[in-house]
Amino acid sequence: MNENKKSETLAQRDKARKDFLELKAMQAKAKEEGASEHKPYENEIKPKTLGEKISHFFYYHWRAVIIVALCLIIVAFATVSCINKKKTDLKIVIYDNRILADMYVPEIQDYFAQFCKDYNGDGEVNVQVINCTYQTGGSTAQYQNTIMQRLQSVIVTDSECMLIITGDLGKKYFDNHLSGVIEDEGTPLKEGYYECAFDKDIKIPDNVKIYLRNIKGTLLEDNEKSQNAIVRSREFIENMSK
Repeated sequence: MNENKKSETLAQRDKARKDFLELKAMQAKAKEEGASEHKPYENEIKPKTLGEKISHFFYYHWRAVIIVALCLIIVAFATVSCINKKKTDLKIVIYDNRILADMYVPEIQDYFAQFCKDYNGDGEVNVQVINCTYQTGGSTAQYQNTIMQRLQSVIVTDSECMLIITGDLGKKYFDNHLSGVIEDEGTPLKEGYYECAFDKDIKIPDNVKIYLRNIKGTLLEDNEKSQNAIVRSREFIENMSK
C-alpha cells in the first residue's frame, strides 16, 4: 500500500517536471519567433513620392506645422502694419474739460493738414490729433484719471508732440500743476476749426487756444526730434494765423 502511494507520488512529480520543461520550451520558442517576426519598422511602407513624403511629415508633425504657420502669419501681419502705418508730420494734443467726440478727430486732422507741410517726404501730409478731453460733471472720476494719465504720458514720453490745444480751465490746470510746460500766450483758433463737427447741432468746444510747448530746461531740450518738432510747430502756427 505504501509502495503504491510512493510510486504515485513519484509519477506526479515526474509529470509536473515534464510539464514545466515543456512550458519553458514553449516560452523560449515564442520569444524567439516574436523577436524575428516583429522587428520594428520591418514592414513599414516608406513614402516614395514628394506628395507621400509631405503627407507623411504632416501626419506626424501637424501640430508643429500649425504653430509655425500661425507665428509666420502674426509676424507678416505686424510687418505689413508697420510698413503701411502713416508717418506723422505733426502732432497735436487736445486737452479740455468739455468732451470732444472721437468721431470729429479725423475731420479736425484734415483741417489742420492745410497749414502743415510734408515734412517727412512721404507724399502725404498727416497731422495726428491726440484726444485728451472729458466732460466735467458727466465723466466718471476713473475716466478723468485715465485722461489725465494719457495727457501726462504724452508730455513725458512723446518727444514730437509740441502743440497743445486747451481752454481756460485747461490753461489753469497747466499753470497750477504743470507749470512751465506751455508758453504763456496761446494762439486763438479760427472759425474753421469749430466747423469740423459732423453734427452741426453739436458744437466743438469753443474759446480754445493752441499753445506751443516749452522744453527749455527739460530732457527734451537737446533732443533732435523735439527741436525739429518745435520748428515745425512754430511754422504751423504762423501758417494758421495768416
